[in-house]
Amino acid sequence: MKLLIVDDEELTRTGLMTSINWASLGIEEIFQADDGVNGLEQARIHKPEIILCDVRMPRMDGITMLERLEKILPDSVPIFMSGYSDKEYLKAAIRLKAVNYIEKPLNPSEVSEAVREAGNLYIQKLHSKRGETLRSMETASQLALLLTLPALPDQETVRTFSRELGLSIRNTSCILSFIIKMQVFPELPVLEEFHRDLSDFL
Repeated sequence: MKLLIVDDEELTRTGLMTSINWASLGIEEIFQADDGVNGLEQARIHKPEIILCDVRMPRMDGITMLERLEKILPDSVPIFMSGYSDKEYLKAAIRLKAVNYIEKPLNPSEVSEAVREAGNLYIQKLHSKRGETLRSMETASQLALLLTLPALPDQETVRTFSRELGLSIRNTSCILSFIIKMQVFPELPVLEEFHRDLSDFL
């Protein structure tokens, strides 16, 4: 996994880098930024799974940065750090689903535990998302099959599948089905990429 540390204090960033055994937490790459603006840019480029972020920083604070990142990296897990016991920041951290809120001065064992929790949460999110993708693809396949068969499809089943997929199919709708034959069943990431490419093409 990749970790992004965003803090305007160089001493804090250096201390975090050197005081924790990141490899034991499953962190393979670490990136740094000195404020929210640079943090946003680093996150866009490197797409970290975990973001360890100070709350109060010049130019752009941590809350604003993570609110903007939520649209770009919805699955990344934020952890807030702050020397200020501020209820409003805590409320914002909860709203942004931060896995933890750590007060400064930082305790390396506390940071390690928060990063471990964040890693576990990210994996859970990934498994859940893949499960949803598989269910959605299965539903789409069943709907396509129903609409491709020569016999009239069961209208109620078509409506149920359509609702699940967020489609609006009426009696006057025109349907175009693609039947694609593959020699082997690909891995899920390959299938997802193929599905995206086909959708973009259409």
